[in-house]
Amino acid sequence: MNKKYLAALAVFFAAMYVMIFVEHYFEASKIANVDTCTVEKQSLHPGRYYCVPVKAVHKDAMGSSFVYLVKEKKSILGNELVCTMKYIDILAEDDNFAGIDLAGSSLKESDLIVVHSDRELAQGSKIRVLD
Repeated sequence: MNKKYLAALAVFFAAMYVMIFVEHYFEASKIANVDTCTVEKQSLHPGRYYCVPVKAVHKDAMGSSFVYLVKEKKSILGNELVCTMKYIDILAEDDNFAGIDLAGSSLKESDLIVVHSDRELAQGSKIRVLD
């Protein structure tokens, strides 16, 4: 083989390696780091409710309340964590907790709910759960 051809081939593969590294770096920077909690039974005036932290509750453009849940999504590269929106009905609220209708929202006590994220989330955003 020609030395120029081998040199060009080496440059090509080096460039491909750099492009893959850069793409991986920027893809990883799009993943949000999140803190989570689960639904807990709490006392709120006037009774006991299944509650989530007020910090976990968001409002959409129509004023409806929702939380982000952690879900596992299968991809060709394996499983990845994403967030999904789940609408909730708030029955009672104080400074720290919002009492919700657990049955009406189809939430389970074992669901992981996003409380805090280091970047803005949307339906399907890739996330990493912090310990």
